[in-house]
Amino acid sequence: MTLKLFLVLSVLAIFSTLSFATINLDDFFFSLPLIIIIVVISFALLYMLSQMINSPALNAWVKTEIRELIIGAILFGIVYVLFFSPSVLGTGKDIFGIIIGKPNYGSDASAFLSTMINTYAKQAYIDDLKASYLIGLQSAYSTSLAASLFIIGFNTGGTPYSGYSAFSTFLSQATYGLTNVIFIYSALAVLLDFFLFSIPKLIFVAFAFRFIPFTRQMGNTLIAIMLAAYVVFPFSILLVQELHTLISPFPTPTITRFNEFEFGLPAGMSFVCSKTTGIPIRFMLAFFGEIGFSLGPCIIVGIATLGYGFWPCFLNLADWVFPLVTSIASLYFNAQVALSTFSVSDNSDVIFAILKPFLMAVNNLVVITYLDLIIISTLTYISAKSFSAALGGEYFLPAVSRLV
Repeated sequence: MTLKLFLVLSVLAIFSTLSFATINLDDFFFSLPLIIIIVVISFALLYMLSQMINSPALNAWVKTEIRELIIGAILFGIVYVLFFSPSVLGTGKDIFGIIIGKPNYGSDASAFLSTMINTYAKQAYIDDLKASYLIGLQSAYSTSLAASLFIIGFNTGGTPYSGYSAFSTFLSQATYGLTNVIFIYSALAVLLDFFLFSIPKLIFVAFAFRFIPFTRQMGNTLIAIMLAAYVVFPFSILLVQELHTLISPFPTPTITRFNEFEFGLPAGMSFVCSKTTGIPIRFMLAFFGEIGFSLGPCIIVGIATLGYGFWPCFLNLADWVFPLVTSIASLYFNAQVALSTFSVSDNSDVIFAILKPFLMAVNNLVVITYLDLIIISTLTYISAKSFSAALGGEYFLPAVSRLV
């Protein structure tokens, strides 16, 4: 009990000497040699003590722990040389990756995740939002006619494309699925970058716990988890990349026929909204008013009549002609709007033909994404349990299993 307390306090003393306000991951490298020195000194003192007090049990325990220390050193050498030494040196290539033919498996896995996000998910997301916008414009198209006869008024019109809003329901579900696709692959990319950057530094801490007799199981467990995260995790990503090549054709959600989403205005509305007919007429009537409408012709009449005909002309045009012209124009425009309600062009079959393959591709991409997540997490978790059991660490890993 005294020895265990001594070793624990020694480890705490080592880490307390580091200023955590300015700590760097590279500083964890120094924890391993310090722990080894303390453990070796402790074993030497205990061996001397066993000889002095003639304790065979203590002597046997020290010899056993020395063998474990040697085994730990050999294990550290194998793991470090195979997986971590080149990455620590900054080459990005390790011996294990070269042996299996994937010297850049970390960067290859990162490139694959980036492709899935930018080439497939984001482009599909943009097309989905653009289609939702265009369909929303068409479904919101409406006509309205307000007219009155003496003291009786009425209002008529309609929304002939309101049923097109049903397409938005499917696109909304596709947006939800594509959001999950982006989130999943982005999360995998973040985890991959974190593992590749931090584990080559943190592995020294795991082995430091491995060399301490009373934390050996925890150290073995940490080593197993780090090996699974640093090696198996990126390889499982490359595995699903190879599985993608077996899917033919691979779902690529995209919409290229956006021009066919445009709906044609009815003939009457085309006249009302025309830049050469309806818009100039409505602009002049609304902007100039009765004064502007009457002033131009009456100036000409006034010049021709030496000023005598200006005022009568102005009064007649402003009080009688202008209201009559605006009433006729208003009735004509309103009639065109009302008639356009019953002469719309239905292009729902065209929109359905465009959206159907897009939505099917989105559905297939979402399913593939969930399968990728299941395969990657399962392989990483199982390998961590297997490594831990082989090294003598914790097998069940309840915290990791709950996370998975």
